[in-house]
Amino acid sequence: MISLEQMRGARGLLNWSQIDLAQHAGISVTAMNNIDRGLAAPRVKTLDEIRKVFERNGIEFTEGNGVRFRRDVFRVETFEGPRGFAAYLDDLLRTQIAQGGESIHHSFDEPQFLKKSRKLLFDFYQAFTQHRLKERVLIREGVTERYGPSSTSQYRWCAKELFSRIGYSVYGNKYCIFLPNRIVVIENPDIADAYRKQFDANWKSATKVPAKESLYEQDLKLGKSAE
Repeated sequence: MISLEQMRGARGLLNWSQIDLAQHAGISVTAMNNIDRGLAAPRVKTLDEIRKVFERNGIEFTEGNGVRFRRDVFRVETFEGPRGFAAYLDDLLRTQIAQGGESIHHSFDEPQFLKKSRKLLFDFYQAFTQHRLKERVLIREGVTERYGPSSTSQYRWCAKELFSRIGYSVYGNKYCIFLPNRIVVIENPDIADAYRKQFDANWKSATKVPAKESLYEQDLKLGKSAE
């Protein structure tokens, strides 16, 4: 059986609330709340079902009270349409808060998103700074404007021969590809690690972007994002 500590740890990894787990396990929210708070001793059958729910969603339980993501998880999700970029930003934020670490972005073309999504980016970086998250971004050589503030975001110029029109992000156990009109997210620890290594190699040879006030900091002074 899994322990209460493992249950809480697994919920944290998946960024699930008590309500989320109750819905997945088919039990009432009240019962889930009592179990999570240690106010009720769940039946063995209930604990087995909760364990199966976590395992179906990529969680592995280890010796003691250990809990971690399985290495063989492979899920694909696609964000598209008018709300695709907003869904991506929401997924990135929730995943990074839950799993920790930094996010990385290769060949990220901020100008194309600024034209239509500046308010989305402003709201995103408000939350990003609030949670003290970090990111590194490789942008096209020669681009001087950047949206992320220096407190959270490091930018470097990517050499022209390494810059691609198809950018990618890595956050948590997820690898994200920016395709025309859609964003595809693949959840797999091995794939995420492989692209982190590729990013780090390109980051070492990249050139630092000259210091300049970010567009987010300019918008913050106005008290709101530019529409």
